[in-house]
Amino acid sequence: MAHKPLLYISNTEEDCRVLEIQNISLWDANLPITNTVLKINLPNIDCDYIVPFPISGKGYYTTNTFGITNASCGQDLLNLPDGIYTITYSVCPNDQVFTTTSFLRVCQTRNLILYLLSNIFNAQPHSEKLINTFGVDVTKNRIQELKDLLVLLDTAKSDVRASKLQQGQDKLTYINTKLINY
Repeated sequence: MAHKPLLYISNTEEDCRVLEIQNISLWDANLPITNTVLKINLPNIDCDYIVPFPISGKGYYTTNTFGITNASCGQDLLNLPDGIYTITYSVCPNDQVFTTTSFLRVCQTRNLILYLLSNIFNAQPHSEKLINTFGVDVTKNRIQELKDLLVLLDTAKSDVRASKLQQGQDKLTYINTKLINY
């Protein structure tokens, strides 16, 4: 008897252009695995993309995979959107042997927060302070706000892992709204 399919979705924030999914399923060696199907639903898109996926190993997906770009060079790829991805992996019989998981991708949002923090920490000596309209140094406040947003981002990811999709999405929306002010 085949076990339930298992996926590992890479949580790396290194390259926002790539989604890495690894098949970590354990299969009965006496049963052939056929008709593998991987469906990925991107954030804010109402259709599933059926993409190639290995029986064992990793799959790498980019904007080319989803028809967003037709880049011949990796440098021409766009970043994949942040938000909730719904991923379903199945094998024959596909209506009985499958797993569905939701994953909150926050690569671009996390990188923006880290970029803003880096700019504050690497400011030139003559411009180290962030002065608000009232002439008050708000550097420490901004640093703490950005750190708090990083913690909230991790909380949003935890919400989605716990199937609290709306709460996770609401937190991501709040974070991105706050970042508009920076």
